[in-house]
Amino acid sequence: MEKQQVDKIITGGSIITSNHENENIESGAIAVQGTDIVAIGTSEEIATGYDAAETIDATGHVVMPGLIDTHFHTAQQFERNLMAYLNRETNLRDPIWQYALIPFEASLSDEDIHLSALLGYANMIKVGTTCFADPGGPRPENMAPAIEQVGLRGVLARSTLDEIENIPIEMRDTIEGIVDKGESFFKEWNGKADGRVRTWMGMREIMVCSPEAIKAIKQTADKLGTGIHIHLAEHASEVDYAIMKSGLRPAFYLESLGFLESNVIAAHSALLSQSELDLYKEYDIAVAHCPAIAFSFCGPTKVPEMLERDLRIGIGTDGAFSSGGSLDLFRQMAITRYAQTALFGLPYHEDLAFIDDRALLKMATLGGAEALMWDDEIGSLEVGKKADILLLSIGELDSLPFYDPINWAASVAHGSNVNTVLVNGEIVMRDRKLTRVDEEELMEKVKERTPLILNRFLERVDNS
Repeated sequence: MEKQQVDKIITGGSIITSNHENENIESGAIAVQGTDIVAIGTSEEIATGYDAAETIDATGHVVMPGLIDTHFHTAQQFERNLMAYLNRETNLRDPIWQYALIPFEASLSDEDIHLSALLGYANMIKVGTTCFADPGGPRPENMAPAIEQVGLRGVLARSTLDEIENIPIEMRDTIEGIVDKGESFFKEWNGKADGRVRTWMGMREIMVCSPEAIKAIKQTADKLGTGIHIHLAEHASEVDYAIMKSGLRPAFYLESLGFLESNVIAAHSALLSQSELDLYKEYDIAVAHCPAIAFSFCGPTKVPEMLERDLRIGIGTDGAFSSGGSLDLFRQMAITRYAQTALFGLPYHEDLAFIDDRALLKMATLGGAEALMWDDEIGSLEVGKKADILLLSIGELDSLPFYDPINWAASVAHGSNVNTVLVNGEIVMRDRKLTRVDEEELMEKVKERTPLILNRFLERVDNS
C-alpha cells in the first residue's frame, strides 16, 4: 500500500488526547497535514501509513493539546509585579480596578498595547498556551496583529464602559460607540490570521455598563453571531451593586435584561449562590475560573458544584497582574486542585481528589475550547482538528521518575517542561526557542519601554 504524504509526523511520545473518551496512546504518533491532524495512533500504525517531510522525535516527551487561557488581559502585561511597587510608593485607593487597572490601560499608547501583546503572547507560547481569550482591552486592533505575528490563536474583545465616574474619559464610550466599534472590529479581524483570530463583544462589568449598553452588547453579539466575554460575581461590591440597583443578585440581574445565553463566558463567577449556579446551567453559561485571583481577592469559586452541573468551564490566568505574575496554566491547575480541596474536600475526610487529574486537564484544554465555542477545532488531539500540540520534556530532574502521563501533566509538569509547540500545524517554538519572535530583541524593547509606561501612569495617578 502506498503511503500518504504529510507535512509532519510527531512520533514516539506518550500522547494525551484529551478527547471525550480520555484516550491515551503510549509510544504514539500524530500525522499533520497543513493546519490539521489527519491521523493519530501508535507509532507503528502511523509509520505504516504515512511518510512526512519532517519527522519530530517525541521520545521522552508527553504530547498533549495546547493549553487554553480562557481569561487573559493583554493590556495588563506591563503590570506584572506592579502592585507591590504601587503599595510602597503611592497612596493608591480602592477599588484597585477603578484606580489602578483602568487608569493604567488608559495611559497606554497604541505602541505600548502592541508591545504588551507581543510580550504576553510570546510568554504564553513559552509555557504551553496556544489559545487565549481577552475579555476586552483598550484598542484591540493593536493586539490582533500581535496574534498574527507570534503565531498563537486568540479571542479578542473591546473594553466597554459607559456608566461610571472617576475613570479616564478615554476609557468611556457611548452605546452607539460600543456597537459601532464592536461591529467594525469584527468585520476587520474576525477569522483573520488563517482563522487564528476571533472577535467577540465584551461587557466589562455590570457596575460600569448601563442596562441600555448591556442590552445593546447582547443584540450586537447576536447580530454578528459571536460570543460575549464578561466579568461576573467577581467581588462583593458587585453583588451589593446589583442588589441595590435591581433587588437581584448579578446573574439574575443580567437575566432580567435578557442577556443570558450560551454565547456568554463569565469570568471569575466566584460569588455565585446556589440559585445562580442553577441559572448558569439553565442558560448554558460558560465559566472562566481564575484560581490565583479567586483565592487572593475574589472568593471561593464553587468549582466542584460547577462540574457536578456539567457547566462548560475553563481555566484563566486573568493576566500578569492578577495571576501572581505567572501565565503558566500548569501552575493554575495546581492552585485549583489544592485550593478547591482545602475549601470543599478536606472536611469530609473522603475522596480528597474529587477534582481529579482528568478534570483538571480538561479544564485547561477541551473544557476551555468548549467555553470559547471553539471545540470543533481545538482542545483535543483528534483527526480533523487543528494541530495545536505541545511536546513536554520528561527528562528534567524535577520531572523524574515518570509513571503516569495524566497525573504527570496535571500535577508534576510546569511551563518550563514545554519543549516544542505547534499551532495550526506550524512549529512556533522548537527546543524552547520561539520561531517567529526574536526573544532578545523583544526583551530589550520591554526593558526600554517599561519606565516610560510607569512614569506616564504615575503622572495620571498623581493628578487624579
